[in-house]
Amino acid sequence: MALLRFFLIAVLLPLITVGCQSTASMYAWAPANLKSAVGHRVALAQIVGPAAKANSLHQALLESQPRDADRLVQIVEQHHLQNTTTVQLAAAIENIPSDMAILHAAKQQGIEYVWIGEILESRSTEMTTPLAKDKELKTEIPTSKTPLPNKPSTPTGLIALVHKSARDSRPQFTVSWQLLDVAGSQQVGGQPVSVTHENLRTNHPDLWQRLEQGDESVWAKAAARDSWRLLTPHLQSVPVRLANPYGSLRAGEIRAGNRLAQQGHWDHAEKMWSQVAERNPRNHAALHNLALAAAAREDFSSAKTMAQNALRLHSSSNYEQTVVWIEQRQIEFTEAFQLPPPDHGWLFSPDSRTTTTHNLTAFER
Repeated sequence: MALLRFFLIAVLLPLITVGCQSTASMYAWAPANLKSAVGHRVALAQIVGPAAKANSLHQALLESQPRDADRLVQIVEQHHLQNTTTVQLAAAIENIPSDMAILHAAKQQGIEYVWIGEILESRSTEMTTPLAKDKELKTEIPTSKTPLPNKPSTPTGLIALVHKSARDSRPQFTVSWQLLDVAGSQQVGGQPVSVTHENLRTNHPDLWQRLEQGDESVWAKAAARDSWRLLTPHLQSVPVRLANPYGSLRAGEIRAGNRLAQQGHWDHAEKMWSQVAERNPRNHAALHNLALAAAAREDFSSAKTMAQNALRLHSSSNYEQTVVWIEQRQIEFTEAFQLPPPDHGWLFSPDSRTTTTHNLTAFER
């Protein structure tokens, strides 16, 4: 009987105090997917391809450009380069811009990067961009580069794929850009952006509603929004695990806060968890969730302190992963806005962080 009692305490007590996991989503800043161009001058080359599609994408890029100071990129359109240089910026065939001419003109004006794209009509069209066929440029700009960690190598060029059926799951609009470093006359990298029916509905619900009303311009608008993620910091939705206790003191209030967080009301959830923590400072579930709420408002120092306190009060693999997860978000935030590391340094060295974070994918599910 005593053995059975011990078994019940050992197995059921953690379930009562921590409970089942509850998942919510928050928005976190992520670095530019390709190369941060914030604070730099970027020449936007004329987009090659059918005029209507090229103009639609070009206009959408200008309209969706981030305007806040922390993400501002100074765009110089190709026709402005043409007006200030005697170099011909367009080839005679199909008005394809010359990479070498654009680089020369950009260098004369002190522009740091050139952003180049192309539109093709079908998946079967040759994937090699005419822009890369400039033999003189190919001697200076490699056709491939060592891929960044966790970022697969991708083709260059801007590709628009249009399909007949609205229910077709294949890409409707695929954008793949190449970014050139003017000073070094070399390619920084290239990366595609694909807009499908699925991610249009998920990532751009406002545009999805317009598509249902017959507005086909939404494909270019969505592609433009996603293209800016290549060059600027951006918000992305990330899932987090909340402590979800049952049977413990004030467990109902914590779960009520969890429901608010799941609805996106992190500020109201934080107030509810704070009330629990004020009445019971040793309530580790409330402290854990407050740590995530602090991370949601980018107070990473307080977030890590509360997460560590929750871990001291209750040993939990979920709490351990939360501490690492918060630091990872802070690292991405400092990289996104090119900020210095915190005065007190990082909790984990790069090597130990790699070892410790191998389960973070599971943590975010």
